[in-house]
Amino acid sequence: MKNHLLRIALALELAWIAGGTMAIFQLPAAYRWRGYWAIGGEWLLILLAAAVGGWIGWGIIRPARKRKKARQHRYC
Repeated sequence: MKNHLLRIALALELAWIAGGTMAIFQLPAAYRWRGYWAIGGEWLLILLAAAVGGWIGWGIIRPARKRKKARQHRYC
């Protein structure tokens, strides 16, 4: 159980890194373009980057045993 929670925590950390990196660059650019703070498409990009970061993180961190088992049943 402890290892499972650690994997989830690491995947979430990768998601925060991806979303935070996107926010650092995207929010100031949108502010300069508009001239005021608002909620627009840049927030969707940040959420998408966080979701993709978490998905990639979970794929990297999950046990190789499960990946191997999934590959065996893919073409049957």
